[in-house]
This record gives sequence, C-alpha cells and structure tokens, in this order.
Amino acid sequence: MQRDDDIGAAAAAGYFLDLFPYVMGTGDTARWDEISAQDCGFCSSVRDDVQAVFASGGRFTGGALTHEPGNVLGRNDMLGGYTVEISYTVEEGTELDAAGTVIDALPEEKATVYVDTVYSSNGWTLVEVSLERGAAVYVP
Repeated sequence: MQRDDDIGAAAAAGYFLDLFPYVMGTGDTARWDEISAQDCGFCSSVRDDVQAVFASGGRFTGGALTHEPGNVLGRNDMLGGYTVEISYTVEEGTELDAAGTVIDALPEEKATVYVDTVYSSNGWTLVEVSLERGAAVYVP
C-alpha cells in the first residue's frame, strides 16, 4: 500500500475489504473513518449501521470475508485514482440485540465489487464501493 500505482491501489482495495469484517465484529470505526472519503456513500452506510447496532448494545456475529486479488480496471489521471474489481464472499452471520436475541439473519453473499481508490500524501482513501462498474473513478 506504500506504492501510489496500480499495485498499491489493488493492495489498498484488498485492505479496505479486509477492514470491513473487523468493523462489523468490533464496532470500532476509527480506522474506517480515517481511510474513507467524506462523501463515500458506502462508507457512511457501513459506519452508521455499525454504530447504531453497537450503540444499542447489539453486535454482529459471523460474516467472515474472503476475496480474490484485485484487478485494476483503470486510472483517472485527474483524480489520481483507480478502480479495482474484486470478487468476494461473506459468510452468513447474524445481528444480535443487547440480550443476544437474533434480530436479523445475514445470508452468505458472493459478488464482485468495484472499489474506487485515490492516493494522496495521506495514503490511500476509499472513495466508493459499488456493485456496478462506473462509479467515482473508473474511466473506460
């Protein structure tokens, strides 16, 4: 992730995905907030959902995430960013309330996401994660 090129972008995108189950499992969003762009809708949604569950005494269980190496699709020279395509699997999990009662069963999920990243003097930033190609950074 110290590199500011396509290899660094792929490593950063993998790191962002690896951070997701940590945030869900612990409720600790500090690092998530550090690496997320302020206008990243996916980032805000994850943070808000996790904070709401943990603030009420709830928690998440399960949900281990694995992913393939990222495939860099393109670079946006104006933004200095890359879009990285990554296939992933999230194992089933549960959302529990403060008493340990199951609130929601979270099914296994397999998909491909497009992770938009930008490099700056502060390192890599997560700009957006989407299920469709063509979000913030990708340039065909």
